[in-house]
Amino acid sequence: MTQPLSPETGRAAMRALIKEKSPLGPLKVMAQHVGRFFQIPIPGFRPYVVFGPEFVRKVLVTEREKVTWRNTDPVTDYLDRGVLIVDGDEHDRYRALMEPPLHPARLAGYTQMMISQADRVTSQWQNGETVDMLVESRKIALLIIMQTLFSKDVWDDLPRIWNPILKAIEYISPGGWIIWRNMPRFGFRKPLKVLDDYLFEIIHDRRK
Repeated sequence: MTQPLSPETGRAAMRALIKEKSPLGPLKVMAQHVGRFFQIPIPGFRPYVVFGPEFVRKVLVTEREKVTWRNTDPVTDYLDRGVLIVDGDEHDRYRALMEPPLHPARLAGYTQMMISQADRVTSQWQNGETVDMLVESRKIALLIIMQTLFSKDVWDDLPRIWNPILKAIEYISPGGWIIWRNMPRFGFRKPLKVLDDYLFEIIHDRRK
């Protein structure tokens, strides 16, 4: 942020937090009143918030050398190393490994697989049932990503890994840790280990 928040913006952010019961509410208010690229100056944790494709491109492409990815947050705690949280040559090496299967030219070849995975998930829906589209979309995305990047069909493994995946998302999502960096966080160790074990099994099988 380049200027202090006005009292009106602060109150609007607080109302959004109470209404939505999520940090995303205040962040949307901030984007409207402060701008689409700003920093939250919290002691010990100074994250940047980015809204929209123009600023995302700056962070990821045109001005990425200005950004330090390896921060002290739960994403780093959990992933340890990886394309999301390392800088420089190591980041470039990981990204180069990911780019061939994700190149736009390959998209046409994935179309039928993507449709099939979506059909798998939607086939489980019942008439008159209310479904959470965020959850269902995540299932479809997981199936597509695992098939695309690892040639791994994880459909039959969903009962084993889905709840651990949701816990992993909860673990790295904004929460009280933003204010209290080392706050105790219970209920995560076991599901995260289940997910780790599963991913290492895939790695082991691919190395045979």
